[in-house]
Amino acid sequence: MASMIVDHKKVLEQLGVLLGREQKCALIISPDNKKWQEDLEETKKKTGEKFTVLVMGIFSSGKSSMINALIGEELLPTGVLPETAVIGELHYGEKKKITIYPKKGKWKGGDKPFELASPTMEEIAKYASIDNEAGFNSKQQNSQRIESAFQKIVIHWPLDILKDGVVLVDSPGLNDPFSNDYIVKGYLPKADAIIYVMSSTTAYTATDVEQLDEINKFGLRNIITGYTYYDVALRSMARKPGKVEETRRVLTSHMLKHSSLGEESIHFLSSIDGLDAKLNGDQALLVRSGYDGLEKYLGHYLVEGKGRDQVKNMAETIRIQADIMIKQATVLNEAAGKDVKNLDERIEQAQRELNTIKTATNSTKRVFRTMMERCMPQVEMMTEEYVKKLADITDLDGFEPETELASGLGRLNPFATKKKAEAVQEEFKTEFERRMNKNLDNWMASVMTPYLQEAIQESARSVEKQLQNLADRLEGINSLLAYGTVEERGSGRATSIALGLVWGILTGNWFTSGISAIYGKGAFAKALVAQAAVLAGTAGLLAAGVVITLPAFIAAAIVAQIVAILVNNTEAQLRRMKKDIVKGYREGYLKEPQNVEKNVKAVVNNVKKYINSVCDDMDAALDADVKAKEDLIDATIRDKKRSQEERDQEIKKREDAVKDLKEITEEAAQICGKYGLTGN
Repeated sequence: MASMIVDHKKVLEQLGVLLGREQKCALIISPDNKKWQEDLEETKKKTGEKFTVLVMGIFSSGKSSMINALIGEELLPTGVLPETAVIGELHYGEKKKITIYPKKGKWKGGDKPFELASPTMEEIAKYASIDNEAGFNSKQQNSQRIESAFQKIVIHWPLDILKDGVVLVDSPGLNDPFSNDYIVKGYLPKADAIIYVMSSTTAYTATDVEQLDEINKFGLRNIITGYTYYDVALRSMARKPGKVEETRRVLTSHMLKHSSLGEESIHFLSSIDGLDAKLNGDQALLVRSGYDGLEKYLGHYLVEGKGRDQVKNMAETIRIQADIMIKQATVLNEAAGKDVKNLDERIEQAQRELNTIKTATNSTKRVFRTMMERCMPQVEMMTEEYVKKLADITDLDGFEPETELASGLGRLNPFATKKKAEAVQEEFKTEFERRMNKNLDNWMASVMTPYLQEAIQESARSVEKQLQNLADRLEGINSLLAYGTVEERGSGRATSIALGLVWGILTGNWFTSGISAIYGKGAFAKALVAQAAVLAGTAGLLAAGVVITLPAFIAAAIVAQIVAILVNNTEAQLRRMKKDIVKGYREGYLKEPQNVEKNVKAVVNNVKKYINSVCDDMDAALDADVKAKEDLIDATIRDKKRSQEERDQEIKKREDAVKDLKEITEEAAQICGKYGLTGN
């Protein structure tokens, strides 16, 4: 393994050298193009970047237990109920160290990261667990989410599979009752690979399929599968030996639909046995637990497989950058080789065409924005209709307050009785508000978000032909500068950042759309951000700032019930208080129009912000397309001002740069070949 790591590092160093050569070529072809240099420099840094493996799965599927078994210690909190509230990053370290990162302004202890003196499960649980009484997490009054005061926990541990920059990330459970999905999905764009965990007893649920499809839409198909609780599944099939092989075969076939890593990446695990095997040094038990096979596979993939992925991505980036630069060098050389007088005419013609394109671009921006804004009346109507019935579909069924009403002789103390009754009433009120907010967020996710996504796609389809026409015309600027004529349009070869954005919106394949945007990885980064916004769901964003509170007159009306506690049965009175809260809310909610108005307004305003952000992305993409051609015209003008001898020298330099870029591309392809990677 060590020799493979060394070899991998050498290959990355070779790629870094190739990128350095590309930077020199960029300076020759377009010395003022800072964007090229920034993109190449950022790419060069990534030759030694960490490799992030995100551990995902629905809540209580055994993610934290699996990591504990890999570590060989009970470190991360586990349980039947949802436990994990924050991201936990595991890095390699010779010494064990755990660092907590607070959210700015959220923790009473300050904003600076701090180390735990005692790296134990109990200590970590104080900061990482959901609704932990000993911790610092707090339930927000206006959301069903359990918000932690901490951003992440970083654990350094002497675990071999974490060597060479691998980061293993433990995430909150998907689809948990506290709606922590936004944390996991927000982290998804950073992931280089996925370990998806499912319980063998309830595997491949509809939620799992939905999440796996979503991962695939990010362009991620290097998914390693851990079917946990396999010992429990085996016990349930003890009298049906034929069922075991059938179950393994079916579960394996399910995952092969989502992963390109093959059957060897799918593992059936018993985390309890795996941890016991590590703690007791029992190799036979480690093999039976499935963890011996998982560790060997991870050891192979996270060195060799990871290396292949990094090499492939870097080599592809080198090729794309070289193609961009060769294309521009060719145009500049063709233009510089023409008669200067004729070149003046071509430049003027190109500038006139670009001004026309700018007008058409502004028109396209307006069309896209108008199409997006057309959905607002429907958004307002849908929101108002739902918010009006929100109280009627909310109840307190199954909720029991933690505070106990006064009973027995305790009723003789009216002050204590009143205090306890008010505390119970506050619990009912808070829970009713929480449930209303949860209903609203669920509606956002299931109704409003799909509606908005369809509106975005419809808007994208409405401008797709215009964008293709603009891309063809922008491509024609090259021909105008070089030959004074425009090549036949409609070849379908023209690409642009805006077209890449539309492709991503329509297909969900933002990874491909980013690569297809030929003007640099800035567009690729933007595409990933846009993808995260769309695929992670807009419900949390749209509901932000929506505050559903209990009308004051309802609370006042219930105070009258407090006196009755002195003479009534406690359990009956508790039921009565709960009933009055629900009844009062349902009867009084619509009597105060501001309750509906403020919540509808908050949702609508957030939808407007969301729509504006999508339109701003389109504006920025179109502006970037135009700016690229403006830069090309400026470079041609600078070339024209040089003497013939200077122009000849510039042409020679660019020809040499083009030759070097072709050699760089070939060398990158050879490196791919070394790893058995053929094609782009």
